[in-house]
Amino acid sequence: MLALSLWHRGIEMGLGDTEGRALLKGFTLSDDAVDAVKTELNVLEKERGRVKQKALTVISADVVASQLKHSNQRPTSDQASVLETLLAQKNSEVAVIESDLLRLQLKINDDINALKELERLKAEKQAKANSYESWLVSVRLLPMEVITRILQYSISYRGPSTKRKTSPFLLSRVCSAWRNSALGCSSFWSDLELELSNFSADHRPHLGLLLDLWYGRANLQRPLSISLTGAKYADEDLTIKLASHIIKFSPRMTTVFVDLCGGPESLAAFLASPGGPFPNLTSLTFIESDFTAEQNTYPITVFDQSPRLQKVALRIPPGMFEGDCRLFLPWNQLTHLYVGGPLLMQSFAIILFQCTQLEVASFPGINLADQSDNREPILPPFLVEFPHLTDLRLRLNGPFFSQDISEVFEMMLLPNLKSLDLAGFPFSFYSGDGELFPVNSLLPPLDMLQNMRHLLLAYADITREELLETLVACPLLESLTVCLNVIDPITLLKDLLVNEPSGQPESVPRLSHMTLFTFACIIPKENDGNVFDHVAFTAAFTALVTLLSR
Repeated sequence: MLALSLWHRGIEMGLGDTEGRALLKGFTLSDDAVDAVKTELNVLEKERGRVKQKALTVISADVVASQLKHSNQRPTSDQASVLETLLAQKNSEVAVIESDLLRLQLKINDDINALKELERLKAEKQAKANSYESWLVSVRLLPMEVITRILQYSISYRGPSTKRKTSPFLLSRVCSAWRNSALGCSSFWSDLELELSNFSADHRPHLGLLLDLWYGRANLQRPLSISLTGAKYADEDLTIKLASHIIKFSPRMTTVFVDLCGGPESLAAFLASPGGPFPNLTSLTFIESDFTAEQNTYPITVFDQSPRLQKVALRIPPGMFEGDCRLFLPWNQLTHLYVGGPLLMQSFAIILFQCTQLEVASFPGINLADQSDNREPILPPFLVEFPHLTDLRLRLNGPFFSQDISEVFEMMLLPNLKSLDLAGFPFSFYSGDGELFPVNSLLPPLDMLQNMRHLLLAYADITREELLETLVACPLLESLTVCLNVIDPITLLKDLLVNEPSGQPESVPRLSHMTLFTFACIIPKENDGNVFDHVAFTAAFTALVTLLSR
């Protein structure tokens, strides 16, 4: 009621509805409203003074009230005089109360202003306190080495690149600590992924300067690596300049990744450089992803005479393995070799017999279907030993088996082979068309399988007896994968379960070391009265799994 009366009183004072509601809600008054209230107080004080100056003869109010209370009589002149005096007195008392209310409102207004000022001061002090507290959080107290190690996980898995989202330049824009860490950490600047298609034609001429800036921040004792892709977006002038800058840092490079992307001619200035600029190169990946690109017209010699090169991954057209315009590498010192894409038998033989120091070799695309190359592979005049080769993987692509590859394997000695993957062309396996390659023509002699740990045979031709003899020759076999359609799957599983077939313990597959067994087969179609025994198949497979689980 107090606030409501103040609101109405404010309206009567001409404060307006907004100021009146300010009184109602307890908000602070504007300066004009405060002046209006003070003016009203002065008026009330003057009115109060005039009322006190009147000298009235006051008759008892009870007498007048008793005379007029229960009647409609017209007051006499004396009664009217008394009532006017009493009315003036009550109005004076109300004015006093209103004055007190206005004084109280002014005091409340001052208190609210004081409260707001205190709240402002509190917020200001709290903001400063928060800033001081933020300077003491654990993240800010981390050593620079820890910050650098954390930031390294934000870089692309293939190493830093010039792309904004994976570049150290982005990290340097967060704060001064991150900037100092990014610019001062050699590991951020020792690896560069250079995608030429990401640069506009106006920016490509400055790529050489980018290399200088990037590698210039790397520690002089730290090895470098480079990934170069999108060669078809480079012109001759650019590659000449770019090649000079790459060669400038090549003595420190240990890893190189090159994807021509259909532009072998564009990188001629770099790839045709004389061999020897990479004395510390240990790993090379060289790809021509566009097999329809025109054959390069120059020899690729820049990676030749790299005395430490051991790991090479290639996926290039067959023409780059032979002739004067081939890829020159120090083949005789390689320890790890992966050759993807279609590989002709002639090229396969040329490469293989040069790499006598191999430890791991994978050829997933030996092409037996190309009838355009009728040349016989060039074989060495004597057996070639691969003393360190432990892991060999071959995929023969083509529906018809070529005796040439058997002749190649007959010239190989593999005394320490531990892992062998032999897989043929799956089309023949599923459709029955074409020829499956005979496993025995590619397997090393049985007496060289004593150290075999892993064996995969898929889409191949092998008899039940030949398979069992092979398994018997591998007493330390730990992993076996077979995908053979030439042996009845139930018979094969049962043979693996037999302890002493024919009473000859030496012909029993020894599975004591087996930790992984993978089996795939095609269930024969049930036609012409032939019904596949699913129950027997399931029982044999379950029994074998149980045996291997012991």
